[in-house]
Amino acid sequence: MSGIFIETAIQVVGILLISPLIAGIYQNIKAKTEFRKGFPVLQPYYDLLKYVRKESIISEGSGSIHMYGPMLVLGLMILLAFLIPVQPNITIFGPLADFLGGAMLFTLASVLTILAALDSRSNFSAMSAGRSALFSALAEPTLIV
Repeated sequence: MSGIFIETAIQVVGILLISPLIAGIYQNIKAKTEFRKGFPVLQPYYDLLKYVRKESIISEGSGSIHMYGPMLVLGLMILLAFLIPVQPNITIFGPLADFLGGAMLFTLASVLTILAALDSRSNFSAMSAGRSALFSALAEPTLIV
C-alpha cells in the first residue's frame, strides 16, 4: 500500500518538474521549424524563477476571484497529476475519476481562468477572456469526444 503512495508522489513531483522542460522543448522545436533561433530549452524555468521573485500587483477594483483564481487553477492541475496515471500502475485517486472527469477538471480550470480575468475589471483582460472562451469552446468538446 505504501508503494502506491511513493509512486504517486514520484509521479506528481516528476510532472511538476518536467512540464516546464517539455514546454521549452516544444517552443524550441516550433522556433526551429519556423526558421527562427528561438529561446533556450530551459527558458520556462528561468521564467518561473522570475515570476516567483516578482511582486504581485492587484488593481483596486479586482475581486477575490482574481486574487485566488491562479492558485485554484494550480491546485486543479496538481489534482489532475494525482488522477491521471502516467505509469501503468494505479495512482491514489485514480479510481475516483475517469477520462471524462479529467476533461471536466480541465474545463473547470479554463472557466476559473476566464472568471479571474473578468474579475479584474480591465478591458484588456476582458478581451483576453473572450478569446480564451472561444478557444475553450472549440477545443474542449473535441477533448471529451
